[in-house]
Amino acid sequence: MGEQLFLERFFWFDAEARKNRFPNASTLARQFEFSIKTAQRSIEFFRCRLLAFNYYSLFLMKPKF
Repeated sequence: MGEQLFLERFFWFDAEARKNRFPNASTLARQFEFSIKTAQRSIEFFRCRLLAFNYYSLFLMKPKF
């Protein structure tokens, strides 16, 4: 059960980032009704263990024409 919830968080976070909504720990915690600290840990896991791309860096690196 825990893995399903974790995957749901990851897919939601990924979808929000792809829509340029720039999710953060606060929005993740609000969406899934848990603490901000848990959301921070989840985001850190996405970044470090799942090698999820850092969408914020991609946005900042886009050339401004």
